[in-house]
Amino acid sequence: MKRLRLENTPRAVQQFVRSLVARPEVVEFEENGQVLLRILAAPQLSTKNKSSLLQEGRQLVRRARERNRGVPARTLEKEVSQAVSTVRSKLR
Repeated sequence: MKRLRLENTPRAVQQFVRSLVARPEVVEFEENGQVLLRILAAPQLSTKNKSSLLQEGRQLVRRARERNRGVPARTLEKEVSQAVSTVRSKLR
């Protein structure tokens, strides 16, 4: 797991993250219609929510596996490598 030390981030990032903690709902970050990540403050995660989120995550994994069924591992490795390279080039 990668851990971000909030005190080492710009003030605007600190304020933004602190504003998310105060929200009782899940916050989704979206780009081009695709959800990139979801954030739920740790203290707000009830057993029921945790169970629901885990179920949804498992369903997403199942769909990804079904979508990639029959695709050669070499092809998947190449696509993942290209995606990682694209993201890293955008971060530079």
